Amino acid sequence: MSVIAFSASGTSCPIHVLPNELLAKVFQAGAWDWAASSSAASTLPFPILISGVCKHWGEVAITCPDLWSTIYVPICSSSTGTPPAWVQAWMDRSKSVPLTIILDNPLYSNQLTQAALLSTMIKHPTRRVDIRSRSDEESNIHRLFMDVLQGSHQNKYEQISLCFQEHRRGRARFTREENVIREEWGCLPNCLASFKVSKLRVIGLAVYPPQFPNLTSLTVWDMEATFLELRDLFSESPGLTNLVLCRLRVSPTSLPPADVGASITLPSLQRLAVSFVRDSSNPSDIYPLRYLRLPNLSYLEINGDSNISLASAFEDSLSSSDRLHTLILLNWSHGIFYGAQDDLDDISFLRLLTSIRHLHLLHSTAALLTSSPSAAPRRLRRPSIGGVVQPQPHSRAGMLAELRQVGVQLQALDLDKSNSASKSSFIPFPNLQTITLATLAANDLLDVCHYVGARKSRLDAVYLSTTAQRHLSHTLVRTRGQDTYRVPLPFTRKRDIDVDQIKDANDWLRERVQVHKADESRNDLLEETRNMI
Repeated sequence: MSVIAFSASGTSCPIHVLPNELLAKVFQAGAWDWAASSSAASTLPFPILISGVCKHWGEVAITCPDLWSTIYVPICSSSTGTPPAWVQAWMDRSKSVPLTIILDNPLYSNQLTQAALLSTMIKHPTRRVDIRSRSDEESNIHRLFMDVLQGSHQNKYEQISLCFQEHRRGRARFTREENVIREEWGCLPNCLASFKVSKLRVIGLAVYPPQFPNLTSLTVWDMEATFLELRDLFSESPGLTNLVLCRLRVSPTSLPPADVGASITLPSLQRLAVSFVRDSSNPSDIYPLRYLRLPNLSYLEINGDSNISLASAFEDSLSSSDRLHTLILLNWSHGIFYGAQDDLDDISFLRLLTSIRHLHLLHSTAALLTSSPSAAPRRLRRPSIGGVVQPQPHSRAGMLAELRQVGVQLQALDLDKSNSASKSSFIPFPNLQTITLATLAANDLLDVCHYVGARKSRLDAVYLSTTAQRHLSHTLVRTRGQDTYRVPLPFTRKRDIDVDQIKDANDWLRERVQVHKADESRNDLLEETRNMI
């Protein structure tokens, strides 16, 4: 039976009758899941597995280069014959696709010789080398990196990942201190060869900056950095355009030296993604970002799940970022764990980014768009999934009692009144073109609607997640006799709600802006780092 016949009858199409192009995509999806799994290094490689199912599948797999884009050395299989030969075959099948070579420490200490594998690996023109170690012994770092990569006599790589999760408690550092480098690598800094690599990713390692000059992309987990260390790092890579700082830690020293300028300008940096570690509640803690000046930054991604003050962490680093057009806030729910003044500072700080054209609120509060500078934060708001959730009463009765006790007033929005703009004398983000909202909270949708209604200029589009779209169509209600949409309290009586006699919020919003379904697949910079640990 043909694929068309199966589709017409509503029956799922069996995989053995799929066209080769679709079958290859199915194989690629399986290979990506396998490569990203924690058991990939100890299981039979997915490409080899499907190649042995039948002749047809083997032919399709061999002609699909993307299927062979990740290789674990040595390959975990008792039937692959000579491993170096299989490494060569794997590379041949990847053709011109960049190949990720993963050397995992527990598997590296076997009977294979380094020379046999390296003589095969260095023949591939475009390589990404990913070294992972679960040991905290310095000798393993020296052996895996010094002997393997520097022994290849061809130090040109597209990407190098050095992931040592248990070493140095997983913390990374870039330093020129001779004692630190000697302890880390077992040799003096001048004995370390430099590498021609554009992308570097580091976990749990002290790195000598001149070893990796002219980087264009840098991803670091749990970095600790002083002012001087930052200056040395970025002076070696004046063309750095992409910087991802996962779980950034406070600087070991509080202030830069008096004889050094208090800022470091990075004119080449265009994309920055950062999440933080809140080591303490000390207000004098300084995050290294404060030292930076980013005049040409165009993309900023912030994960706020640590509930630190963004205004304090960034301070003046974005004061000259007039080209910043994309802001992504993840897991940011203001005004819960730190004081109201910090909350106010964060809102004021973010609103200074007036050049923003595309705002993404992913599991983050949308009160940023509407909160008055003098208004207290809504502290009993339940944040979206991804952030820390305010403790809730265990029963419905307890919840109602708590709501009544504190006199919670959920935000109401008059969508039909033309004077809604007068409610706020300041409309933030005057150049905004699109809003992307992924949330579970209906109040966030109300904030977006309020913002759309208050703007004098029209937005290009609003992108809503599935839950936000459901709130737009089913959650927002109107009290009888009023032109006000709101989120009903749990004890609202049905007879007090009447939405049939007027246009619903869905129609109201679509008359003012194009509403589209948001792409809920995570493709942000911080999401791309998940496969490192």
